Amino acid sequence: MRWVGVLVFVLCAGCQDQTTGVQTLCNAPRDCAQCQGVEPAKRDQAMAKHIERSVRNAEARALFDALSKVDDGERAKLLAKAAEDAGLSGCILADRYKARHEAWEAHQGSDGAAEPE
Repeated sequence: MRWVGVLVFVLCAGCQDQTTGVQTLCNAPRDCAQCQGVEPAKRDQAMAKHIERSVRNAEARALFDALSKVDDGERAKLLAKAAEDAGLSGCILADRYKARHEAWEAHQGSDGAAEPE
């Protein structure tokens, strides 16, 4: 009978509700230890690896997959909506994407040629 309890624990160890999944996604910039001190050109890649390891909820993983198909402005909107729907007070990753989008928009208005990191 003890093994049933162990089996339930092992099966639920991989479980994650949607709120926790979205919160983990939103807090990735703060919680990703591997991202600290990484050069800017490789930071997104390090954060993606952190998110792939940490987010186990199917809906939150689908959101993460959807982010790869849109620009930073849309990423910010999708994440902010998901955070609101999950009852979170904010989303660090959405704020980062929004700031990066706004910087790019401002850059487009100037005579620069390279996308900011």
